[in-house]
Formats: sequence, C-alpha cells, structure tokens
Amino acid sequence: MKRTRGFTLIETLLALGIAATLLAAAVSVLFGAVRMRSAAAELSEEKGGTHRIASVIRSDLQNAVVPAGLLAGTMLLESDGSEDTAMDTLEFYTASGTLNDSEPWADIRRVEYLLDTESESATGGAYPFIRRETVNLLASTEDDEDTRDTVLLAEATGLSIECFDGEVWSETWDSTVVENENPVLVSLTVTPAEGNSLVFLQHLTTQPRPTATAAAAAPSQQTGDEP
Repeated sequence: MKRTRGFTLIETLLALGIAATLLAAAVSVLFGAVRMRSAAAELSEEKGGTHRIASVIRSDLQNAVVPAGLLAGTMLLESDGSEDTAMDTLEFYTASGTLNDSEPWADIRRVEYLLDTESESATGGAYPFIRRETVNLLASTEDDEDTRDTVLLAEATGLSIECFDGEVWSETWDSTVVENENPVLVSLTVTPAEGNSLVFLQHLTTQPRPTATAAAAAPSQQTGDEP
C-alpha cells in the first residue's frame, strides 16, 4: 500500500509565514485607505465649514447699511484681549435679513461677530465664534428684541478684526466719529483651537454715505405749491 506524503513542519511554517505576510500587507493597505478617506472627509468638512463662514460674513458686510441718513446704522469695532489672544467685537447693521410671514420685522438686522466667553461650552480658553443677530429692532423692551446666536466655529482661541479706510488699517472703528463713514475693507482673523488661522477679507459695497454736516446742510425738498 502506497503512503501519501504530507507537508513537513518546515513547509507548513513557511506557508503560514507567507500567508501572515500577505495578510499584514492587505490589512496595512486597508487601514491606509481608511485613514486617507477619513483625512479627505475631515478636509472636505473643514473647507465646507470655512466656505459657510465666508458666505455668511460676505452676505452681511456686502449688505451693510449706510451709517448716516435714512435707515442708517452705525458700525462699531472694539478691540479687546491681549496681542496673543485677541477677542475683538464687530457690530453693524445689515439688510441681509429676510422678511416673511413668520418673522414680521424689518429686514434690517443688527449683527455682532464675537467670541462667546459666556458660553457653557467654553473650555480651556477656547470659545464659540458666533454671529449674534438682533431681529426686532423696533422692540420696546430687550425681551422682545429676539436675539439669536449662530455658532460659526465651535472652538476658537482668538478673533482679530481690522478695518481699512483706504489708507491705513485700524483695530478700532466707530462710524459716528469718522465722518459717518463705513470702512472700505474689513478683515476677520479667527484662530481655531486646532488648525491654522482662518482669514476672511471682505470689501464693502460702495454707497453714498453723507456726513452729519452734509446731511444738515442739504436743502429740504418740499412738494406742492409754495404758499
């Protein structure tokens, strides 16, 4: 009777070693693909968030109302915090609001960009970067103003804002004391808790902005026949 020859111990160990090597290579490729997919998803989400923030800021500043005359609104930039941890605040009025049946207020809103240091989610020197919108500007009390906060970035360690008047950049701005003018450019630099700083530069739409002196000196228009 002829006996069938089996695998030797060395052949079996060699086969197992080759199989283990191939399996390790396959697992390495698989985990590499998973990491690449995760990194791509995070990058896409980060860019999407950046585009969303840029879109909101662009819409608000492009529709900023004039600081003097009919339906005027002041623009105020206050600088706070240290050089390494800037916590600036920008407040202005914009016509980017939408008027509808469920929100029967004027489409001009007061908007603030700031770091919410009073937020419950603030931890370790990181604060939510928010857009604070006051909807009902004709409210008789503060409770009726309907103030809404929109979180643009969950964790930020700094917010630096500058205004450009056409010649120099300034860390403060008050349209009531600079001939009732809005700036030409506004730059917002947000420092996330993780990652590189985000810079948003927006040009304000050119509009006629009469000064208080010019508005007072302008002749009043009358309709009908003079007595």
